[in-house]
Amino acid sequence: MTSSQIRQDLSYFGCFGQQGSGYDVKALRENLEQIIGLSQRIPMILVGAGSLGKVVSENVCFEQCGFRLIGIFDIKPELIGKQLAKLEIQPMAHLADFCAAHHPEVAVLCLSKEAAQDVAELLERFAISGIWNFSHCDIAVEHAQVVTVHLDDSLMTLSYKLHNLE
Repeated sequence: MTSSQIRQDLSYFGCFGQQGSGYDVKALRENLEQIIGLSQRIPMILVGAGSLGKVVSENVCFEQCGFRLIGIFDIKPELIGKQLAKLEIQPMAHLADFCAAHHPEVAVLCLSKEAAQDVAELLERFAISGIWNFSHCDIAVEHAQVVTVHLDDSLMTLSYKLHNLE
């Protein structure tokens, strides 16, 4: 990419730099964080505290990405009450009251594909407006934005890169 292409791309969001003089990096970063929404710290919950939920909750830098993890839920009695990412895992039976009291806007789903659609529809009724779905299936809800993480895609990308070395 050329500096001209980058300037043209950034100009879509406003004027951040001048040809020949470059960018004020601090101001550019602040503007991009504002555009992407990284400074808002959107409250989110995680549903499914099993192995994948544990990895996601303890290794994703939510705060740096504009989110704040405020609750974790599961149906397994052996997980209820345990700590994960400095939060106590709560039973799904408490989800409605929690959502009413704390107003999370986003949910992370780390569930089986069999449970994902039903839970997504439940979350939508609790005013969840965004779902980050790790459930290895596509889900459809009318009033929430859904981003599904397909781990297979990353593996295929790796395969392609390994077979197409330059």
